[in-house]
Amino acid sequence: MPLGYVLSQAGVKMGLDPAQPSERTVLLRFANEAAEELYDQFDPSGCLLEEAFKVNGDQTISMPYYVGEIRGVRECASWLSWHINQMRPRYNQYNWKDCWRNIRLKNTQALAATVTNTSVGVLTVEQVENPPIIITVAGSTDTANNISETITMDATSKQTVNQYNNYVLVRKDRVNDFNVTLSDVDGKLLSIIPNDQRVRGLNRIRIHKITT
Repeated sequence: MPLGYVLSQAGVKMGLDPAQPSERTVLLRFANEAAEELYDQFDPSGCLLEEAFKVNGDQTISMPYYVGEIRGVRECASWLSWHINQMRPRYNQYNWKDCWRNIRLKNTQALAATVTNTSVGVLTVEQVENPPIIITVAGSTDTANNISETITMDATSKQTVNQYNNYVLVRKDRVNDFNVTLSDVDGKLLSIIPNDQRVRGLNRIRIHKITT
């Protein structure tokens, strides 16, 4: 259901006009509260997807771009459920009740793999579009904490000017027809921006100990 329709119907009931910025803010606040309540209590058909991943214990990984908010985790074969923790419990007095079968949601990041070779980045696209897409990358170098640049993809492969040791942003100027990949000069894949998204933050999680 479109948000505009929800706001208009709620506005009629509440005597508020969604066309007025101040009243629209009030309507959006109530709509967001309702959406969070529905999210906690009800999962409409098709809103959840299940994926299987083979992982080792005691490591930090980035999930693929198509993995959204993580709602639940279990072992594939045994069906044993895992605990999902935020960052705060790690710094409480008693930490977690059980250190086994835990994942910790850490943050989101632009990369699917860690930069292991400080070098220029290589951006590739299947075909040059008209007009060419423009990509903005930002990150740190050996001489700058945070620097950014824009690259016009007027060729299927372009290199960044700066040599990055980490990337915090890889963003397109629009939704386009082809996926964009970012690799290092050795060909190691660092990130993929799907064609139907402008920017993608990858969920970064910490896998704790796994019993055998």
